[in-house]
Amino acid sequence: MPQSSQRPPAAAADVQEVSARLRAHDLDAWLATLLARPDDRPRLFALWAFAADVFNLPWQVSEPALGLIRLQWWIDALKAPYPAPFALGRVLHAWLDEKARQALQPFVQGQARLFEGPLDMERAAAWTQTLKPLFACIASAEGREETWLHEKMPKEVARGEKDQTRLDLLCRVWGHAQLLKRAPFKRRSGLPLLAEEPSVRTALLDALARDLAHMRRLPRPPRECLAALLPVGMSALWLKAARKAHTAAPSTRASHTRTDYPILHIAQPRRQLWLLSHWLRGKII
Repeated sequence: MPQSSQRPPAAAADVQEVSARLRAHDLDAWLATLLARPDDRPRLFALWAFAADVFNLPWQVSEPALGLIRLQWWIDALKAPYPAPFALGRVLHAWLDEKARQALQPFVQGQARLFEGPLDMERAAAWTQTLKPLFACIASAEGREETWLHEKMPKEVARGEKDQTRLDLLCRVWGHAQLLKRAPFKRRSGLPLLAEEPSVRTALLDALARDLAHMRRLPRPPRECLAALLPVGMSALWLKAARKAHTAAPSTRASHTRTDYPILHIAQPRRQLWLLSHWLRGKII
């Protein structure tokens, strides 16, 4: 969705606070955003921090009703003509015009699916479709709609489904990776994320591997969109580790935490960026 390049910039202190918030909740997206052009970073920091805030709700609230209230609060904040009174709200309002904020509302509404009970493959696929407004907004650069997002996919990529676009593929890859990252951790309500473990988890791993392979064979998106979409490509970093955790003995698997997976999470920040840029070169999207 288009963003207006003429809107006043957010305060530097607010951008720094949003950056720190993103680093605490989604290190992959934070590292990828550091590789974007300096002028694009505040918008991407805000969008990825917003996505993390909305997506992490099931692991933060003890009752689904509380999460739904928070989702409605975000919808009201996006509708309001003035910014919410905290750093993330101010940066979002400064970098997204009214049309873009309006387009994000279906994404927030769609996250209610995460409170409805354990996901099987069909429900997981339906949930990934709710990510489309978010990625359309993230991939839009310099105020123009990215038509390449809506290119039709070849039959072997579309997996027999009609009218599949690159946007569908991006949403599936990122969405399945997010579910796999959080699958070992029960939501605060006590409900598991995935139904019929480990069969659904195995199906998600296979789907993610297949979609990443298809993504590598597609033409690359415009250069200015690459950094915005790096968190999608970084899903490949999680695939091997997730498979290793999935095949580990139950006693070993129980000890895994989110920071056990890629080496990026134990390196110093400069080393993290070097590893990431070296690994990404010529490998993804």
